[in-house]
Amino acid sequence: MRALFFCLTLIVAGLAAPPAAAQKVELSVDASKAGAKIDRQIFGQFAEHLGKGVYEGVWVGPGSSIPNTRGIRNDVVAVLNLNSFARHADRVRIANIAQMVNVLQAMILTDKEKMLLTPTYHVFKMYVPFQDATFVPVAFDAGTYTHGDITLPRVDAVAAKGTDGRLWLALTNVDPNRPAEIEARLSGVTATSAAGETLTAPKVDSVNTFEAPQTVAPRPVSAKVQGGKLALRLEPKSVTVISVGR
Repeated sequence: MRALFFCLTLIVAGLAAPPAAAQKVELSVDASKAGAKIDRQIFGQFAEHLGKGVYEGVWVGPGSSIPNTRGIRNDVVAVLNLNSFARHADRVRIANIAQMVNVLQAMILTDKEKMLLTPTYHVFKMYVPFQDATFVPVAFDAGTYTHGDITLPRVDAVAAKGTDGRLWLALTNVDPNRPAEIEARLSGVTATSAAGETLTAPKVDSVNTFEAPQTVAPRPVSAKVQGGKLALRLEPKSVTVISVGR
């Protein structure tokens, strides 16, 4: 229900409000304070109702009574859940996306010989470095995003030290209209550069279709690193994953 709440809020607000000026958000990341291991199994997949898993479960097709929802709004909702799992990695050991193909928040859509990747697929791929990584706590003031009588945290962030030894930072801007200027203080790591990918779209309900399969797709992004601080602009309704390097 919480995921649905976030989804509906983003849809209504994103379609109704005009663009606004960026808000500054300060973060503090200490790579020397290692937390729990983020088990790769929280990024798993579960085929429910195996007796009907092929014809009425996984492969339901576009004409199903189960809605085939997709779009950048699903990315934001998915990431908020993954971030929550990471923060509680000492207790959360396994979690799964229920369907993979042609249904609900699926990763892949097919139509006979055609196939496309959904925004949800891109989020899970961007979060691969967090699989089996060591959680690193992040302190920040998220700010607030308000629409009507609903108030949400504007920004979410998690960090981890990957199995490759690099520090990874994932940043989500929940606000569908307003960018955020991130300034992160880094300690416990020698950082001289930062780069990765960001995922956003023209509208909050933008989707990938067989006619336009790249409407919602990651693009390269880099951040400025100087004096132990990282500066990065988050676009509205976006998910960004960056690697901090020497």
